[in-house]
Amino acid sequence: MQPNLEEPQQPKTGAVRSMTGYGRARQLIGNKEITVEIRSVNHRFLEYSSRVPRAYAYLEEKLKNLIKGSVSRGKVDVSLSIQTVSVHLHGSRYPCVEIAFCFSFFHAGRPFLPSLNIHP
Repeated sequence: MQPNLEEPQQPKTGAVRSMTGYGRARQLIGNKEITVEIRSVNHRFLEYSSRVPRAYAYLEEKLKNLIKGSVSRGKVDVSLSIQTVSVHLHGSRYPCVEIAFCFSFFHAGRPFLPSLNIHP
């Protein structure tokens, strides 16, 4: 039977097959570039961990409560990065890059690149 393309398809309901996911958001506020990454994998209970800059450690409890309010189980990792941006060339903004962090992040993810069909 061919689906009717004129009528919108209703999403199928049922059990969730996986809690695995990844999300990243970036926002420039004033001279701060804020990046939040959230990774989750299937887990029997809720296991939360976070990486937050020391200067913003007071946000950890708020982040944890936010996740607990939305997620009932799974292993959830939250990473918060806040970088000061500088003004260059005709007022355009460029982030101040932490080279050591970039290299460590690249090397940690390098083994997964072939499985994602990415060949550096």
